[in-house]
Amino acid sequence: AVPFALVEDAAVADAAGAKDGQIVAFRSFEGEDDATFEGEDSADAVAKWVASVSLPLVIPFTSATANKIFAGPITTHFLLFVDVADEAHASVVSEFRATAVAKKGDALFITVGPEEDRVMGYFDIKAEDTPTAVLVSMPEGSGMKKFAFPKNADGEHDFTTAAYNAFVDEFTAGKLKPFLKSEPIPEDGEDYDGNVKVVVGKSFEAVALDDSKDVMVEFYAPWCGHCKALAPEYEKAAEHFSNVDSVVIAKIDATGNEVD
Repeated sequence: AVPFALVEDAAVADAAGAKDGQIVAFRSFEGEDDATFEGEDSADAVAKWVASVSLPLVIPFTSATANKIFAGPITTHFLLFVDVADEAHASVVSEFRATAVAKKGDALFITVGPEEDRVMGYFDIKAEDTPTAVLVSMPEGSGMKKFAFPKNADGEHDFTTAAYNAFVDEFTAGKLKPFLKSEPIPEDGEDYDGNVKVVVGKSFEAVALDDSKDVMVEFYAPWCGHCKALAPEYEKAAEHFSNVDSVVIAKIDATGNEVD
């Protein structure tokens, strides 16, 4: 929680370097100054500002900071997957920090270290993939969308402030296309498990949203006991409709694929 105080004593305000009517956040983050609110006079604007200044400009993702990250009103998060202790990546982080200064309030800027294996796994990022970055948008009432930080013609990321800034600007302008996790599309002859059509993220739209067919899709997890119990009954249904061209009984591994 962030403690709030109302100062009515002019001497106290003078000692703190504050002027009448100002809202000031006194901060203790290393290398960061106190902050003065300069936005519009509204509760929403102040709440968003408080959420941004109550965390450091670049937030290390930990179990302790996770709640503050996800509970705040800023729902755009720029995640840099990097080992900040590795001196070889110092410039990657310093350039990222400069963008955090320039784009403060537009997004939360977060570093995710290799020890955060659950977060790495969720985004399907391996240690050898780092450093890399992902921008995540989680607007209220809508699902999460993920946008991959682009690579240049040589297949390398441009870890500069200019590139980071441009990425945030393109997201704000609605020019970025979200990426969805997908397994490879099965080859012909390998796209059925018995009589059940195997769908992946990249083939979901073509199969499941085919207006000429009635399609039922099971979203399953390989480790799910209920899914395993359903499998033989689901196969029976698929076999029953196997000679009906207008009906497709399909399944998709929800742990390895995402759909929009």
